[in-house]
Amino acid sequence: MDEQGSLPGAMALKLDRGTDGAAHIAALARTRWELVQRITASTQFKKSPRLRDLFLYICRRAIDEAATEIREQEVGANVFGRSPDYDTSQDPIVRVQASQLRKKLQQYFESEGSSEPLILEIPKGGYLPVFRTRPKLPEASVPFGPDGLAGRSGIRRWLVPLLVSAVAVLAALSAWLAARGIELRASGGWDSSPALQLLWSRFFRANQPPSVVVADSCLSLLQDALRRPVGLNEYLRRDYRQWLEEVPSDSKLKDFLKMMMARQYTSLADLGLVKRILAVGGGRQQAVSVVFARNYQVRGASTDNLILLGSRRSNPWVELFEKPLNFRFDYDEESRKAIVRNHSPRAGESATYLIPGTGAEIQEGYAVVAFLPNLGRNGSVLIVAGTDMEATEAAGQFVTTEAQLGRFFQALSPRRRGELPYFEVLLKTKRVGGAPSECDVLAWRLPQV
Repeated sequence: MDEQGSLPGAMALKLDRGTDGAAHIAALARTRWELVQRITASTQFKKSPRLRDLFLYICRRAIDEAATEIREQEVGANVFGRSPDYDTSQDPIVRVQASQLRKKLQQYFESEGSSEPLILEIPKGGYLPVFRTRPKLPEASVPFGPDGLAGRSGIRRWLVPLLVSAVAVLAALSAWLAARGIELRASGGWDSSPALQLLWSRFFRANQPPSVVVADSCLSLLQDALRRPVGLNEYLRRDYRQWLEEVPSDSKLKDFLKMMMARQYTSLADLGLVKRILAVGGGRQQAVSVVFARNYQVRGASTDNLILLGSRRSNPWVELFEKPLNFRFDYDEESRKAIVRNHSPRAGESATYLIPGTGAEIQEGYAVVAFLPNLGRNGSVLIVAGTDMEATEAAGQFVTTEAQLGRFFQALSPRRRGELPYFEVLLKTKRVGGAPSECDVLAWRLPQV
């Protein structure tokens, strides 16, 4: 396959199904990383540590994370230590350094890299590396170096099976969404659904369409290994090296976690809920933004109509809006179970809600849905989180089904017709055969926001 730019990882998986496809993707990534390593070891980069850091960051985002866009503000925050919301118009450090980087790359391919069969460029106006085959040069066999991907202990044994598994997951995901798609396609939005309209009209606005932030499942795995939570501030720093130093000295585990934190995986429940949200929006969904938690920018929390999927363990952005909430998620490191804590129990309510049973014995779950203002109080926020994937799916059905939402809104008794107060609701869910079967309202509050 001819190299004509960075092929997104998900697309590569879709095009290359099966073991042969997984091996091809692994070889493609390996070839690109070996080129990157030769460039960083060249004379042009030995005395330029700042340019080397910039170069490695954007290459990691392109190769390991299959990024389709790299923003200037993101680079400034993660490479040059700027605040996540710094003003790029006042601080041009990324543009200046990127210009120098382009010159260094050109020098490399005209000197030490003149025989490279593969060329790496960073087109002006962006920061995403592009790989292309050097014209009229035969393909060369590139040996594995001692520091290359193939030389790392255990990596090759882990990588190909993981990619094959990812192909299987994508196939299962397609079938999972298709099975639920019949119900969703039958819905024409909220036009004849007053409860859905009352809620979702707050998000689907002509001049302020919603941003849906899906959970970072890789972060949950990392916290399982660390046996401690990772807060929003720590998450934004993305200090992978420090996190890995806390992991017990198992090289395979560290290699696996390093690889996982370079990927962008979310849950099936989140993707299914995104589809339900789009269906509720009817013809209004064209401008909806679906963002992986790791790629969301803090500035949007003050301006966006925001839908956060997952608790703060997998979606740390929830932390920005938790303070006024009565029902909050926690995690018990010993039992490795999510807990919902009721901070001010009323008569008949429990202080904690913990899933009973383990493994296949688990038939129940809990979920929280919260409707709040954004930080700028010029938009709305909806948090949908469950103790497991099935509970999150049940909560998603709750907020996108007229009958369930309508019954709850009757209990809320809005003070004036057409007015929806901010609310939080605790749900108890049941599942059968890995799918939610029931969803009952246990308690609700009107938070002081």
